[in-house]
Amino acid sequence: MNVGFVNDIANWIFTSQDVMIVSKQLLKYTSYIHLRNYKSTRTGIQISSFNEGDMNWEKIIQLFAKEIPVVLEYSSNTNQLKADVAHLLDAII
Repeated sequence: MNVGFVNDIANWIFTSQDVMIVSKQLLKYTSYIHLRNYKSTRTGIQISSFNEGDMNWEKIIQLFAKEIPVVLEYSSNTNQLKADVAHLLDAII
């Protein structure tokens, strides 16, 4: 059985882990990526579009093979989603 890991890169903030270090450690096990981001606010951590958050997702995503599926996981509207997908494609192609 081929079992892999879903790396939800924004979740590492909730476990006080460094996303880059953990992603490197789990690289060979990662089957796909949940791509989203987070913002640190006065009221706590909020999930955001990967383009609007505090994390450098472009640097992190470069760790992974281009063949690994990427899933966008955050609330969005159509215009934001179109812009985000275009930005993602620019970053990975």
